[in-house]
Amino acid sequence: MSKQREFIKKEVQKEIGTAVNSFFKAEPLDVLVVERLDFESGSFYGKRTNRLLKTWHKGLLQDALVKGAQMNSVQLEEINAAYTSQLCRACDAVDAKNRKGDQFACVHCGHKGDANFGASLNIRDRFYDSEIGLYTPYMQVKKLLMTRHRLRLSSQDLNATRCPSSANNSGV
Repeated sequence: MSKQREFIKKEVQKEIGTAVNSFFKAEPLDVLVVERLDFESGSFYGKRTNRLLKTWHKGLLQDALVKGAQMNSVQLEEINAAYTSQLCRACDAVDAKNRKGDQFACVHCGHKGDANFGASLNIRDRFYDSEIGLYTPYMQVKKLLMTRHRLRLSSQDLNATRCPSSANNSGV
């Protein structure tokens, strides 16, 4: 590795370490839930970028989180990252069009919000999801999430048909 690349790597490592240490000092935690991010090789990134994503920064961040968690007696848990940034918190719809950069706007129900905040809540919820394990294939995750969305829609339809009759029997 060239001296310049080694210097850059050390600087990045120092910045990541500083940020992780600050995080653990600011946030008292028992458990930290993170996505397991295995970057797939894609033709849109290029060979060199794919290699860097798979090893360099991700590895530095992961190492810093593991070390910080150990030093602060925090349990570090990884979850399956499939569709956490595309899942609508309001209606359980999964659609790649739901997220555009930092903005989330569900194409099914219109729910809007900060995409990163919504994804972080989905990551937290995934930790408690007994049906989606760390190694559940992403297509199986999508199928399960779409089934949940359909079930939610049918229960809303069922409740909507009940509401008018219960409103009429309110004792008026």
